[in-house]
Amino acid sequence: MKCDRSRQNALIKNLYFVTIDSYHNDYTRFVYFDEINEFIDSDTKIINGGGAPKGIRKAKGLDPSDKFYDYAHLNSIEKKLFKENKVKALLCLANGKLALKYSEELYKSTVLHNGNGDAFRHTIWNYGMAIDVGQSFAKKWADAHENGASKQPKLEKDMDLFNNKVGRALAKSYPNTVRHSTFKKNSRAKVRAGECRIITKNKLVKSSEKGEK
Repeated sequence: MKCDRSRQNALIKNLYFVTIDSYHNDYTRFVYFDEINEFIDSDTKIINGGGAPKGIRKAKGLDPSDKFYDYAHLNSIEKKLFKENKVKALLCLANGKLALKYSEELYKSTVLHNGNGDAFRHTIWNYGMAIDVGQSFAKKWADAHENGASKQPKLEKDMDLFNNKVGRALAKSYPNTVRHSTFKKNSRAKVRAGECRIITKNKLVKSSEKGEK
């Protein structure tokens, strides 16, 4: 069964960043507007009787031409989850792209693979997913991403799974997080405090501040 690309594009077009602080360009989480423009949360339930929540000043849609959201790039386990809930799957992908962007923004290239930047990326990714789609689906998607990866060394998988769990725990500790600046601050604090894991000399060791820009 092939993914309906036109339907996927429509979903992406209706998936938005929203902001309540345009001066600092500090975005809140993703929201989704369905075909009749009713505002729904990441659990796909209509809230506020339709329409944007009070206080939202503007919305910015995602680009459906962005190959980051291409169904063909997903592994077989991710594709199965995508078919189960396309909106939540797209939210997970959108969080993945954000995590990549912020890790490159905050860390040097030398620590983006198996280093502190890598640990940060997985932490903030799962933190955001758990807030947007809930703990259960966030874990399913993160596990699908790791378990469906081909030729990934076991040590790297162990590192990623550890840091994914740290991110989801942050969502439990701070369930009302909305600002991206807060997601970045809380995730980096975990990395700095050594609560995440990186790979050094073929061993998992505690994370640190090393490699920050």
